[in-house]
Amino acid sequence: MTLIFFETPHRISAALRDAAEILGPRPAALARELTKVHEEFIRGTLRELANRFESSAVKGELTLVVGPPEPEDKPDSARGRTIRERVEKIMQAEGLDRKAALKKAAREAGLPRREAYKKMLADV
Repeated sequence: MTLIFFETPHRISAALRDAAEILGPRPAALARELTKVHEEFIRGTLRELANRFESSAVKGELTLVVGPPEPEDKPDSARGRTIRERVEKIMQAEGLDRKAALKKAAREAGLPRREAYKKMLADV
């Protein structure tokens, strides 16, 4: 899930360092002076941003946006399984009904539920 933090300039270095240590290698963006003339966006991983702001002073209002972690393993649908097979596997393993299993399989595949449903019907 994406995380959003509002941080002060004098605490941003420590916040980035702590976030990199706790959350791991996540993509992030540091937005400075949003909706103002000197608006600026700095992107990178949490570790890259922490290194960049370790010794440099920053001014202005800061918003840190941390993206979700990269999946360690691709979902079943990315490994060649169909949505239908994944739904059936979830139903058996977790005892969910078809609707709940479809919702979970769609989330794992990164698809809207309706699109996953259409793919499941096409897999017949």
